[in-house]
Amino acid sequence: MPARNEPRPIPSPVKNAAGSGPATSIGGRCFARRRRRIRLQRCLQIKLLSGARQQVSGCAHLPLGERARIGGWVGIVPGLTEAKREEPVSVSVTPIGTHDGEEVREANLTSDSGVSLAIIGYGGRVRDWRVPVGGAPRPVVLGFENWQRYVADSTYFGAIAGRVANRIGNSRFTLGGREYQLEPNEGQNQLHGGPGGLSKRVWTLEPDSEGNAVRLAITSAEGDMGYPGSAEIEVVYALAGNRVSIAMTARVSETTPINLVQHHYFNLAGEGDVLGHRLQVEADRFTPVDDELIPTGEIAEVAGTENDFTSPRTILEAGGGKPRPYDLNLVLKEGRDVAAPAVTLKAPDEALTLRLWTGQPGVQFYNGAYLDGVAGGLDGRTYPAFGGMCLEDQGFPDAPNHSNFPSILVTPDADYEHRLEIEIG
Repeated sequence: MPARNEPRPIPSPVKNAAGSGPATSIGGRCFARRRRRIRLQRCLQIKLLSGARQQVSGCAHLPLGERARIGGWVGIVPGLTEAKREEPVSVSVTPIGTHDGEEVREANLTSDSGVSLAIIGYGGRVRDWRVPVGGAPRPVVLGFENWQRYVADSTYFGAIAGRVANRIGNSRFTLGGREYQLEPNEGQNQLHGGPGGLSKRVWTLEPDSEGNAVRLAITSAEGDMGYPGSAEIEVVYALAGNRVSIAMTARVSETTPINLVQHHYFNLAGEGDVLGHRLQVEADRFTPVDDELIPTGEIAEVAGTENDFTSPRTILEAGGGKPRPYDLNLVLKEGRDVAAPAVTLKAPDEALTLRLWTGQPGVQFYNGAYLDGVAGGLDGRTYPAFGGMCLEDQGFPDAPNHSNFPSILVTPDADYEHRLEIEIG
């Protein structure tokens, strides 16, 4: 086994990628599966982009979902290590209700290490995530027992946020000489894609037992929330051991901004607040904001500020012994080793450690300061202020309005690809 501070080898996305193992079907289906396996093998090519981003190349002939599934396994660590995949105990999908006439489904995944995930189609949300500690499952994210609580809730618990996550100032941007006016939902600004963003929509949800995964898909129509063009979006969650791989992809009809994020609220203690969690982020800069949390365009150094988490410290320590709100974009170090975690978070009792790998340039750190008395949580909990923290790997907020920020524009000839891995154990 690799050392705990090193990423494990990425399992092959194809069960019989080496050509071994028995066929699981007969006749024409067996032939089709063998042919599909060959096509997948040809696509397991990785290239580094700008030293920090990777994509699967040579896969244009495959459906977007297949490339998403490949990316979910390949995307973070340079090179592909052929390793025996850890099989989950189960992958199941069950209808749980309807919303606006569309069926809402829930997927439940369990790995051989006892980690479990519950993912629902409404908002593409991780409703529950548990990790065994001392023989008992501990919840490590905030969520609701009843999925219908998400419909009216504004916390974005566990959601896939977008089309463009985070904030766009004055709900507008200019592209190709044309100004686009978006639908606002936070004063005059747009947050997480607007009032009808992806977190408020029903996604299709299908199991992918061959990839130990669940695939979510949704179409964002042309003009949706004011954005140009349409977007075919897929997200694949895959579970192996204590590690969750997430692959987000989008194919657009015309040039448009895309910035999808996972919006989990983590609490590795399973209860209480996160003020005693010890956080380290490989970020040496941050993007200052105005009173409405819109970036000013400046990129400032974290050294000597309360925003410096380059060395592990708790939120209380960072705030000089006082709980202070955090909701800011930390800029990950240029040229960093993407095979090393970008974020490390340790529970106060040190029973669990979270590690997050990503190729994105930023991480939005929100410490749940404005969660206060959110009822209906997992196991009947009511979540207090500072009850969970978000670690959203992302493109920079308000990027379309700042030419000095990394671009989040996606074109029809190059699909959006965002891959990350989170291990808690």
